[in-house]
Amino acid sequence: MKVILLFFLVLSLPTMANTPLWQQASEYPDRVTLHPTADPSRGFSVNWRTSEQVELAVAQIVQASAAARFDLNATTVKAKSQYFNPSTNKLGADSYRYQFNQSLPAVRYHQVTFDQLKPDTAYLYRVRGSEGKWSQWFHAKTASGLTSATTKFLYFGDAQNGMRDFWPAMLRKGTKHMPDADFALYAGDLVDHGERDQEWAQWYSAGKAVYAETPVVPVVGNHEFAHKQYAANNKQWLLSDFWRAQFALPENKELPESLQETTYVLHYPNVDVFVLNTEARHDKKVFNQQAQWLTKLLSNSHAKWKVLAFHHPIFSNCGMPLGTKGQDEPQIREVLLPIIKKYQIDLVLQGHDHAYSRGSIAGKNNDTVNSVFVTATSSPKAYPVKSMLWQEYQSYQVSLQRVGENTPTYQTLIIDNQSLKFAAYALTGELYDAFKLTKSTAGNLMMVPGNLMPERRFTNTEPYVNHNTLY
Repeated sequence: MKVILLFFLVLSLPTMANTPLWQQASEYPDRVTLHPTADPSRGFSVNWRTSEQVELAVAQIVQASAAARFDLNATTVKAKSQYFNPSTNKLGADSYRYQFNQSLPAVRYHQVTFDQLKPDTAYLYRVRGSEGKWSQWFHAKTASGLTSATTKFLYFGDAQNGMRDFWPAMLRKGTKHMPDADFALYAGDLVDHGERDQEWAQWYSAGKAVYAETPVVPVVGNHEFAHKQYAANNKQWLLSDFWRAQFALPENKELPESLQETTYVLHYPNVDVFVLNTEARHDKKVFNQQAQWLTKLLSNSHAKWKVLAFHHPIFSNCGMPLGTKGQDEPQIREVLLPIIKKYQIDLVLQGHDHAYSRGSIAGKNNDTVNSVFVTATSSPKAYPVKSMLWQEYQSYQVSLQRVGENTPTYQTLIIDNQSLKFAAYALTGELYDAFKLTKSTAGNLMMVPGNLMPERRFTNTEPYVNHNTLY
């Protein structure tokens, strides 16, 4: 018996040796992620992962109280579970194998949606793997249903690189700065290779309780996609299977399958937050369907403030590749900018460029703005800005007011019935950029404080080497 046991142990060693302990799934829950529903005043969703053998998972929820045994009144909800093999994907009869996940065993992802909850109410929840194998209890709070309430949230640009060393410090700094955030928005490229389990493991290792208690609002970026070679002549650029397996985001029947859980809207007090999939620009039909969906929602939106979030900037600041005019996204601008202008979207939040920029389209008067465009990065991977800055975009009546190179930041937003307050902070906690918008008939009045950090450029910080430095 001992010989047989040792034989099986030896057989398992290569897989175990190649997989760090923090990456392995077990019968206990891990990678717990909290998400808002479309109406976050009435519910939220939770995702988690276990090993493959956990076929029946449940979650519990209870209204928070001061009682020592608050758990005695908890309600148990059965989870929806799905089998997930990280090394093999299916597209019809074809299969695709991903080399970096070859040694990994299958797992299961589980999801629950707690609905019919009370607005502006604190809850505690926990999730279970196998019988008796529970997570810790996590805090969650529903949004207020009152228009007089204030909405607060964090905004992070691309994390993408330095996931186990740099990103955790940025994430903790932002979360400590705004511990009562209603949610945190991640503007795409959460990881560098969206089909690689180890990178998602690093992302989750960085966050743990943060992702379980501050609702995660992810924007899909190009690095969440991968080229999948299903057959000799069937190579497709597709969304990573990890995205929908590990996130539980609002779905909409009016959208095609390729946009589900990457294009959605959240209704918070005084603000509607629209999240788009700009990687869909490669399919003109699908991208136009997304635009039609957005137009319909905007025409029916009664929120005082409207925020749009997507990955690829309308007006790019990126000066890569070196020696060229830099990046640009004319397909995205052609489709989305007319909508932004027509409905006077107050704020557009973006990622992708790995440099900071803030610009705006002026309102009817010179002292007002209709829309503000911000691009930010939270990654140690840094790009230079364009040498010509935004001069190529002058025909769109947009002006660039602030840039930053070599400066990862996190952002805080505070929105109420009176104003929208935005602030960008360096990892040191110093204020890098800020503005306050208030409504007027001529557009948004914009106030920028005078105590910002000096503008950071590669000429007055360390020199630019190349964007592969961290690799």
